[in-house]
Amino acid sequence: MKTRFKLIFGFSVIILLFLLEGYLNITNINKLHTSFNLLDEETIPVVHSLQDIKISSLKVVASTMEVAFMEIGNGVNLTEEKEKINQGKTDFEGAFLRYGILVETYFPDETEVKSEIKERWDILTDISDEIVSLKEKGITDKGIIESKDKLEEAEENLLESIDEALQDEEEETKTRGVAVEKIVKNSLINTLIFMFVTIIFSLLIGIIVSKSISKPLKRLVYTTNEVGKGNLDIKTEIKSKDEFGELSSNFDKMTEDLKKSMISINELDKNVKERTKKLQSKNEEMEQFNKLAVGRELKMIELKKNIKELEEKLQNK
Repeated sequence: MKTRFKLIFGFSVIILLFLLEGYLNITNINKLHTSFNLLDEETIPVVHSLQDIKISSLKVVASTMEVAFMEIGNGVNLTEEKEKINQGKTDFEGAFLRYGILVETYFPDETEVKSEIKERWDILTDISDEIVSLKEKGITDKGIIESKDKLEEAEENLLESIDEALQDEEEETKTRGVAVEKIVKNSLINTLIFMFVTIIFSLLIGIIVSKSISKPLKRLVYTTNEVGKGNLDIKTEIKSKDEFGELSSNFDKMTEDLKKSMISINELDKNVKERTKKLQSKNEEMEQFNKLAVGRELKMIELKKNIKELEEKLQNK
């Protein structure tokens, strides 16, 4: 693998790890968003509806009690309290309608509680209407007292059902809160794990890539020094398929060519020395021959001189 591809591969792995970590974080964020949406769109609206139901019920009960203890003939106050009772009923119906839609949509298992609230509300309003009717008829004796006691009992039963529903929603809120905490905890753990894994992988990839570069580089430096010392038999022994492998192959070929050149030079030097030696031998022979020739020539000259002197002596006699 080419060195640049090794680097690209290493960085790609690190980037993929970061992308995976980002994907998991986004997934956890989406889960958190979904959980908060469930609270915001389901549980919290149900709680608000139940609280409105409870407030409306208390308004009806309070106004009904005002009517029960109201003096006969106080028509103005009676009319005002009846309006408050009717307004309370209207508020209840609106809140209960919202509550019913939410229960049927998101919490079908709470249908029984919803039906119980409606049933007890109907009982309470019937008693309230009865008290108002008795008051309008001017009845203030035992009938009003009995109806008032029934109203208090109906109120207690209705509030018990509403509180039970609120308790269920509180448990639902706690459950979803625990789920949110779990998501946050898992997200933190996953982030730490992936950070650790990313660091380890980054170190490993860095070590592997740097080793794949430094090891052949050191070998090339060592081989170059050996060649510089005259060791032409050494090989780089780098078998990788990257640029270092190509450089190693070219360097080994260069060393082999240099070795062949050195052998040729040595053979040429040997031949030159042999020829020089032969030439030197020939020169020595020629020198020896020249010495002999010169000596003979000198002797001939001396002989001619002696002959001439001898002839001159003979002529003088």
